[in-house]
Amino acid sequence: MTGFKTEDHLFRTVDGIDLSGTLYRPDTNGPIPYVVEVHGGAWRGGDRLNNVDIHADLAKNGIGVFALDFRLSDVSFYPASVEDVNAGVRWFKANADRIDVEASSIGGLASSSGGQQLGMLALRPDDPAYQANDPSLDGVDASIAFSSPAGRSSIPWRAIGYPRSSTARASSKRIMPISRTRMPCASAIRISSSSAARQPICRRC
Repeated sequence: MTGFKTEDHLFRTVDGIDLSGTLYRPDTNGPIPYVVEVHGGAWRGGDRLNNVDIHADLAKNGIGVFALDFRLSDVSFYPASVEDVNAGVRWFKANADRIDVEASSIGGLASSSGGQQLGMLALRPDDPAYQANDPSLDGVDASIAFSSPAGRSSIPWRAIGYPRSSTARASSKRIMPISRTRMPCASAIRISSSSAARQPICRRC
C-alpha cells in the first residue's frame, strides 16, 4: 500500500459548462499505469466522485486514476458526453508532462452507462463525430492501451499490476459485477450492475 494525492484539473469548457477531472496520484517513483475513469448514472446522473472508493483503492496500490466529468443528458444530447470523454482522454495524454504524470500505459475504467461511452471511444478513438474542436489537442488521439486476459467471472487486476488480494476480491463483490469487453479491436474494463450490460459492445466482435 502507498499514499496518494488528489488534484483537480479543468480539461474542457463547453457551452458555458466547466468539465474537470480528478487526478489520483500515487506516491511512487517512475512510470506507473493510469486509468481514465468514466462514471455511470444512466447518462443523466452522477459525477466524477461516484467511485471515489475504487479510485482511492487503485491509487493506494500504485495505479493512477483520472476520473472525468462530462455533460449529462439533461443538458446535452448524444454524442456530447462521448465527445467530452474523448476530450478528457486526449487532454490527459497531451498534458501528462505538464502535470508531471509518468504513465507507463493509459487504460480505461468505467461503470454502468460509462462503460457504453468508454466502449464507443475505445472502438473509434479517431472518429471526427466524437472529437472536440480544440486546436490544443490536434494530433492526439483518444486510444486507450489496455488489455486483460481474464474472463467475465474474475477481476483482471493483474493486467494492470493490481494485487489480487483477498481484500480486493471482497471489495469487488461488494461493489458490483465486473466484466471485460471482448473486442479484438480494443479493450477496456467496465463495471456493470446487470448481466445485460456484460454483452460485447461491438457485434462484429
